[in-house]
Amino acid sequence: MNLRRSLENLFRGQAVLLTTRSKDDPNMAVPVTSDDPLPVVLAGGSAGSTGSTDPDSAREATLQQVRDAIQALAPLLGNTDGLETLAATNRDLLTNLGSYTDGLENLLTLLNTNTDDIEALLSALGVNDQNVIGKLEALRVLTESTNTHMQAANGNTYILASQAQGSGIKTLLPEGAATQTTLEAVRALLAAALTVQGNVNVGNFPATQAVSAASLPLPAGAATQATLAQVLTAVGSTQPRSVTRSTTPGLLMPYTLSFSAGASLSSASSFMSNTTPVRIFFPSAWTTADLTVQVTSPAGGWADLYDEYGAPYTIKAVAGQAAYIAPGPLIGVSQIRLRSGTPSAPVNQASAVDVRVEAFSL
Repeated sequence: MNLRRSLENLFRGQAVLLTTRSKDDPNMAVPVTSDDPLPVVLAGGSAGSTGSTDPDSAREATLQQVRDAIQALAPLLGNTDGLETLAATNRDLLTNLGSYTDGLENLLTLLNTNTDDIEALLSALGVNDQNVIGKLEALRVLTESTNTHMQAANGNTYILASQAQGSGIKTLLPEGAATQTTLEAVRALLAAALTVQGNVNVGNFPATQAVSAASLPLPAGAATQATLAQVLTAVGSTQPRSVTRSTTPGLLMPYTLSFSAGASLSSASSFMSNTTPVRIFFPSAWTTADLTVQVTSPAGGWADLYDEYGAPYTIKAVAGQAAYIAPGPLIGVSQIRLRSGTPSAPVNQASAVDVRVEAFSL
């Protein structure tokens, strides 16, 4: 539309510069002037005689032809608005794409610089793919070659450190080691009455002294019935001197601690080795109070359990609900007692209640 208006304005003002071919050079266009007007043959009825040359009439006829051409091209000229809009949009897209490309190049340059720094750091630390693979392989070989047996303190008994899931610890005795059966056999032999065997020459005794085994003089250090009793005491009872007790890993073992009516301390509970309390269940008749814990003291008696901040180790209790016990403070504890309330403010239970504690075997 802009092109059309421009052409119409130019032709209305008769400011169109018409050209024709140069007489001297057919390939060069020269402007049409009054001295060299555009030759136009006028149609009949126009000013001047038929076949005469009139510059003004020629100009008017030429302008009319241009107007007709513009009118015919008007539909096509109107479509240039969409083309101009599309061209402007494409120009904006190309500009934005150029800006995006510049930003992407800057980002890649920055990443390349940072990658160089990271590679330099990893190289300084000695970390690379081949190095890591080599270290892992060395660790695997070391793990496979590690002896999985642990020697006992007496140097004769080996305890298998790696055990199958669900089985207890097995004690392997060296060949020829004494067992409870051999101990019982020794005790049976020692329990028999002392008998002195041998031949006695009666002529060695005076005629007035009765000859008997009891009256025979024994060598120094010989065993008598009194020393036999001492041996039996030293051998001890029929129970083994050391007992290995273990639990199956992964089992929940229940324990019950009871509170008497009007009491704030529960009964004691002894946990098996390799177990730690993990959950506690409160009865619906529980008198509202938090729970604290006592453990056995090395000096004897009971000691209140405190955390690292100097506060009593406390379990939040809700009647009829269960509470989670953080296993850390109670790992390795063999015997505990519960208190309703805190050491400084105990709360007596209104009625006799039982608290169930579940311990997890490691």
